[in-house]
Amino acid sequence: SLIGKKIKVAVRAGGPDPDSNRALGLIIKEAQALNVKREIVDRNIKAASEGKDGADFKELTYELYLHGGAGVVINALSDNNNRAFSDVGTVVKKANLKLAESGSVLHNFLKKGRITVIADLDEDAAIELALEADVDEVEVVAPDADMRSDGEEVKSVVLVEPGDLGAMQSALSDAGYACVGNLVHEPIAGTLVECGEDDLEKNLLVLDKLAEVDDVDTVEHNI
Repeated sequence: SLIGKKIKVAVRAGGPDPDSNRALGLIIKEAQALNVKREIVDRNIKAASEGKDGADFKELTYELYLHGGAGVVINALSDNNNRAFSDVGTVVKKANLKLAESGSVLHNFLKKGRITVIADLDEDAAIELALEADVDEVEVVAPDADMRSDGEEVKSVVLVEPGDLGAMQSALSDAGYACVGNLVHEPIAGTLVECGEDDLEKNLLVLDKLAEVDDVDTVEHNI
C-alpha cells in the first residue's frame, strides 16, 4: 500500500520512533485519518526498522504532454526504477504519446503542501492555527474531485508552502482535525489548457490508466 511505502521511506530516513521522527509521526496520523489499522502501521514500521522488507523506495517524477498540449506530472514511489519507468512508459506508448524532457512540464506548476481535511474548516480558523504554527501563508480552497480525486469525506483543503506542510498538518491534527498532507504540483495561474472534446476524452483515459499503475502515487495535470 502507499501508506506502507511512505512508512518505510520515513523509517529508513529518520528511524522508527515517531516522537523523534516527525515525518513518520505525520504519516501515522495520515493512516489514522484514512482508517488504516494501527497493527498494519506497526507491522510496517517494524519491518522497515529491521530491514526485513529489503525494499528501498525512491520518489520518482515523470513528465508528459497530453493530446492538445496539456501537461502532466506523474509522481511515483517505487523500489524498482526500471519497473516504474516501464509501466508508466507502456501506458504512454499505448496512448501514442511520449514522455517529456525533465523540467519541460514542471515549469508550469508550483510545488505546494496540500492538506485534505475531513471537516469543514473556515479560513479564519486556518489562519489562527497557521499563526500558532509559524506558518506564513495559508489558503483554504474547495475539494477537487476531478483533478485530485478528493472523496466525499473531504470537506476542506488547505494549501501552504512546501516547507510548512509538516507544521501545518501537525497544527490541524493537534486541533482535532483528521487530515492527510502531501506535496503536490499546482498549475500556475494562466497555464490551464482547454482541450477539444476528442482530446479531452482520450486524455482522461490516459490519466485513469496512469493512476492505476502500482508504483504511481499521484497524477497531476493542467487541463
